[in-house]
Amino acid sequence: MGGTSYWLKGESVVKKIESTAPMIYHHLVRVINQYEDEVSEISVTWSGTAEELTEKVRESLYQRLREEMPNMSTTDQRIISNHMVAKWIALCPLDFE
Repeated sequence: MGGTSYWLKGESVVKKIESTAPMIYHHLVRVINQYEDEVSEISVTWSGTAEELTEKVRESLYQRLREEMPNMSTTDQRIISNHMVAKWIALCPLDFE
């Protein structure tokens, strides 16, 4: 599965959460927004490869979701982590230079 499919699958999970559990959705958005600020800083100071950065960000977000959103399924946490990394790559908050 690649970036586009991660983005699309994750988008449907996020939209489902938004429509069925608005309070969880708002908490999810806060967690992701906070982590996105950290991603910008990580990507600017990163000295490894693009693949290593992508994996670090994906795994770190997944762990953050596990800690902050323990009632969410691990599958949804993984899907959302993949989704956000694909989105950040497409929209450029991850700086690979």
